[in-house]
Amino acid sequence: HYFNEKFFASVGAIRNNFSGYLNDRLGEDHNLNDGLRGYEWLPKVQVNPNLLLRYDAKEDLTFSYNFDYYNEKINRFSPNVNFNPNSSTNTNNPTAQDNILTGNRFVHTLNVMGKINGSLNYNIVGSYQKQQNDIERFTTFINTGERENIEKEEI
Repeated sequence: HYFNEKFFASVGAIRNNFSGYLNDRLGEDHNLNDGLRGYEWLPKVQVNPNLLLRYDAKEDLTFSYNFDYYNEKINRFSPNVNFNPNSSTNTNNPTAQDNILTGNRFVHTLNVMGKINGSLNYNIVGSYQKQQNDIERFTTFINTGERENIEKEEI
């Protein structure tokens, strides 16, 4: 959007929801200990909003600022299933040790473009990036989807 002849702003976002690829696997609800639980390609959700601000100070001088944020959550489902038997009821309540990996990245970019004496072009770019990855480990009760023993840590 142009606010006036000198000031421009743009906002955008991308979202990707990948449901995973099974191939010969049987998904997160598979409750047998046969190594087939989970996905060959892991399910994930990615979100990427961005912002651009540009100011044309003069005919030969432009300032711009970009902000990009990237978030990704990857679900990992263990192929190993614990039957978790209950001898008093003669039943099983299968569990697995699953986790979610979350990545966050922030990128700030400042750009100055212009000309010196109307003939020599320059383009100066400075950028700052911060990235953080976290993992959440837990026990999943496969039949109900309930989670317990949740542990979170930055990696």
